[in-house]
Amino acid sequence: MTNFPPSPPVGAPTRSGALAADARPIRAEAVLAAVAALYAQLHRGRPPGDALGCGSNLDRDLGIDSLARIELGRRLEDRLCLKLPQATLATLDTVDDLLRACGAAPMRRPTGQKRNPRAFAAAAGSRADGQREDAHADTNSDVANGPRMDVGWRRCAHVVYGVFAWLAVALIGIPACVAALLVPGRRRAWDVTHRSARWLVRICGIPLSAGPFAADPPYPHVLVANHCSYMDAIMVLAVLRAPHRFVATSWLAHVPLLGAWLRKLGAIFIERTEPIESGGARADPALDMTRDSLVVFPEGTFTAAAGLRPFHLGAFQVAAGARVPVIPVALRGTRSILRDGQVLLRRRPVTITMGAPLECPDGSMFCAAVRLRDAARDYILRYCAEPDLS
Repeated sequence: MTNFPPSPPVGAPTRSGALAADARPIRAEAVLAAVAALYAQLHRGRPPGDALGCGSNLDRDLGIDSLARIELGRRLEDRLCLKLPQATLATLDTVDDLLRACGAAPMRRPTGQKRNPRAFAAAAGSRADGQREDAHADTNSDVANGPRMDVGWRRCAHVVYGVFAWLAVALIGIPACVAALLVPGRRRAWDVTHRSARWLVRICGIPLSAGPFAADPPYPHVLVANHCSYMDAIMVLAVLRAPHRFVATSWLAHVPLLGAWLRKLGAIFIERTEPIESGGARADPALDMTRDSLVVFPEGTFTAAAGLRPFHLGAFQVAAGARVPVIPVALRGTRSILRDGQVLLRRRPVTITMGAPLECPDGSMFCAAVRLRDAARDYILRYCAEPDLS
């Protein structure tokens, strides 16, 4: 009877080609070199330095999101003949997890386990400075936009306006959602929503300044904007006349009325760590970039502190795969209206600046996505008037 070698467990890395018969272990230096090369490409040639250590988080510290992990898996397979299942790559949190999944041999020299304390302190200081500047701007705006009232009257006016604004949101938003659900077709539902958003902005007295929006380009595109506040989507709805499909987090699909309204507008619901294509494949109707245009907030989330966070690659991967342009849109002022953790709305001016369409560059899909992301982020950073948190 022939004795066969035991099969590897499900999810374990496999070796192929000439190295299958070669029992040489994979060196950790080779895996880290692949990670460092990917980091440099994602960060415009900047080396990882002390950011790359066994304890570094792949997403938070190195910016390797779900799509970048797929690219990392391809490079490990090409360079080291090491194949990691996508399900395994998606569950890895740190570089140490990656090394263990690869079965890498110990390194000759230990790699730093922690992030550079000076770099971390500088980043934290930048975030704090941005938050203080934003709060100082709010205070100055209070003084400049209204008469010099004492603190008590100012707080009273803030509460009165905040309650009034929420009543306007309820009295306009809820009927608008119901009307959008009742009218036939996605085009008419978008028209109802667009007009309602414009009326809401006017009734709340929010000064909205939007540059020429290129009359909503008739060709399919991916519109990307910075994410500052819960008001971002309302401002985008108020200026976009043509129907677009929003990319939203999956939990919104389960919110009563709001989820049904978003589905009527053709929204695509995805997890934050999930590529857009996977959500688009299950969308109803399915994502078709030959006729659909998307609205994506590539930061994925927002915080109370001012600052432009790193962009995820999903929206730009879709644009590169479909060979459609990316249109960057910079939102300025929405964070001061309703920032994270804030209860009452504030009356603040909002400026929306739209850039020229960015055509998909030549090269591989991943390289094209990275270049589109960098160009769009540069434009938004120039006009959003917030610090860079990358």
